[in-house]
Amino acid sequence: QLLRCLLDSSSANVWIPASMCQTCNQGRSFQAEESTTFTLDEGSRSPEAKSVKVSSGEREIVGLAARDTLRLGSVGFENSSFIMVDDAALPVGRTWDSICG
Repeated sequence: QLLRCLLDSSSANVWIPASMCQTCNQGRSFQAEESTTFTLDEGSRSPEAKSVKVSSGEREIVGLAARDTLRLGSVGFENSSFIMVDDAALPVGRTWDSICG
């Protein structure tokens, strides 16, 4: 799956909009069911997916902690953690799909 990533040195997280995100506006999204290496991180006290909420300046995102093989160009990172976003007020008209911090 090809997504355009905005490199953000002020963020420590990788945010990728999920296909189910209704508030992410336009852009490409991550199709978890199409990945053979995708997993959800489990919560520390339950086998359910770990919910994540991150605020950064005026941005706030809500999603699930996940892992998959991520690539930046020809370099791959196996079992990389990221936030699969299901609710975020992302800017309309942006030229990127995800944020790589």
